[in-house]
Amino acid sequence: SETAQKLDKINFIIDDLRKKQVETTQALQSGTEQLSQLTAAAIMDLYPEILDPEYDPKKKKQKATDKTIGELKSFGSLYTTEQLITRLSKSQIQIVDGQTEIKQINGQNNWSKNKLVQLRMRIDMLLGERDALIARDQEERQQTMYKYKKVDKFRRLQSPLWNALHPTVDYEMNAEDIDKALRQINGNLISPKECQYIKFILKIPGVKRI
Repeated sequence: SETAQKLDKINFIIDDLRKKQVETTQALQSGTEQLSQLTAAAIMDLYPEILDPEYDPKKKKQKATDKTIGELKSFGSLYTTEQLITRLSKSQIQIVDGQTEIKQINGQNNWSKNKLVQLRMRIDMLLGERDALIARDQEERQQTMYKYKKVDKFRRLQSPLWNALHPTVDYEMNAEDIDKALRQINGNLISPKECQYIKFILKIPGVKRI
């Protein structure tokens, strides 16, 4: 049916969109990991002094350190990227985010996030349409089955074999058989006189069957 064809088409589109959703999610995860690594590397290269465990980001004036850059960078493994960012000032964060590679990865990640939102909205809309089509398809199938049963029953009734196996009950009888029928039905429940009276009532002039 036309509804079944639409249902197949919408299922194909949903499957395709879900594949794109998986691919975009994987790209975002990869981009997020890459961004974290690039950000940490940029912070350690641009601001090695914040790696010093004695560095206090809350203080405006920091005590000069006598540690070498190599020594400071050796402390880098003590921090996660998020922890490193919290040790930066707003202006320092802006400089880090302004690095070419970081800007590029940020742009790709933002594109992936927006794409995922669009894909989710599109899939949700199609799922709603699919539910409506499934309900309509089931209704059409039931109607088709009902029509088939009616046609099948009509054909059976037209079949000589069916009619022979399922004869129509004849509820009429010849007027001359009334006496016999009354005796069978009566079973001595009514008197012969009453039987004669019933026969008299049923025996209409000109009518051979009743």
